[in-house]
Amino acid sequence: MNYGGSEWAVGSVGAYAFYDCGSLKEVSLLSAESAGVQAFDSIGSLAYIRFSNSLQSVGRDAFPVSFYSGDMELSADAASLAGRIFTGSGDGILYESFEISWLDGAGVLADTTFVMKGRMPMHEGLEKEPTDTFSYEFAGWVPDVAAAYFDAFYTAEFREIPKEFTVTVTKNVARYGSVSGKSFTARTGPKCRPTATC
Repeated sequence: MNYGGSEWAVGSVGAYAFYDCGSLKEVSLLSAESAGVQAFDSIGSLAYIRFSNSLQSVGRDAFPVSFYSGDMELSADAASLAGRIFTGSGDGILYESFEISWLDGAGVLADTTFVMKGRMPMHEGLEKEPTDTFSYEFAGWVPDVAAAYFDAFYTAEFREIPKEFTVTVTKNVARYGSVSGKSFTARTGPKCRPTATC
């Protein structure tokens, strides 16, 4: 659980433990098996709660919010909440959400977002550093982004754009004391074999 800028591992939360803690906005109970009576009551600003799969009991009025999965309101009990993530805007209503991981072209995690059940995940395109021979253009996500009904991973896909260089070939014509030249544009890449006749 994040509180006061620090992460705390929580096995259980006692009665009234965080009662009226107005600054508490995010709660990650990744290892908690229980939450006591009014443990988080009178907070009113909760915008994120993650429950452990091992949650076994939830005390009366432990949370000052209503929990929804889509349009269906859930009971605030262990059976309904265990293993789920809920997000909201801090207005007292939290909706079941799923963790969406966005990976760069090398498979490294670039960002994580939480999307409410049934909503379409959205993320701006990523950038990839150019090389000596190629620049890269964001081409989309793999697999295709779909409505959130489970946690998902999406990997950025990039289109290679060969860099172009202007090459000038010159030839001295000593007999006439002159120089002739020809310029062409060469694109980088293993299949490119530009030629020019002077």
